[in-house]
Amino acid sequence: MDRMKIDLPIRRFIITGGPGTGKSTLLAHLKQRDVLVFEEVSRRLIQEQHQQPNPALPWINLPLFAELCLEQMMTQHADAQPQCLNFYDRAIPDIIAYLRNGGEAVPTVYEQILREKTYEKRVFFAPPWPQIYVNDQERPQKYEESCRISALLKETYEQLGYQLITLPKTSCEARVKFIMEELRVSS
Repeated sequence: MDRMKIDLPIRRFIITGGPGTGKSTLLAHLKQRDVLVFEEVSRRLIQEQHQQPNPALPWINLPLFAELCLEQMMTQHADAQPQCLNFYDRAIPDIIAYLRNGGEAVPTVYEQILREKTYEKRVFFAPPWPQIYVNDQERPQKYEESCRISALLKETYEQLGYQLITLPKTSCEARVKFIMEELRVSS
């Protein structure tokens, strides 16, 4: 008798928020669980672009940088696994918010792709947190700009129909526990 193949749904969860709100650190702690974690595309791209003679950095050429982010985020989306929870350090709606923040027009392709590339509607939002905010080479924004970007991210996600779940300002372990409890409730 042939076994019937069962297609398991792929669950893709986004963790978003402005720069320096603890997303990457939180995802490093989540990675220790039985989940798949996708690193922040923009941070890695900035590091790579710094090595190029004509770098496509967001503060030099935001539209081109956004295109590069989109390509890599689509690859991450395709790499999700049905056997586990998939967590993303930012996703395609973040690109839209950053383009808006930079005063750039948002090409319609971004929202078209979002209709095809689905994520869970419940999104974890890391709010601004001055006590943990630090600058580095990939994060040149001042804290005030991080707050403005956070507000724009929140607005963009809500306009796109996502429900934001604000993460508590607490230890990474407590944030991981909060997320896991939220997911048990919503499963």
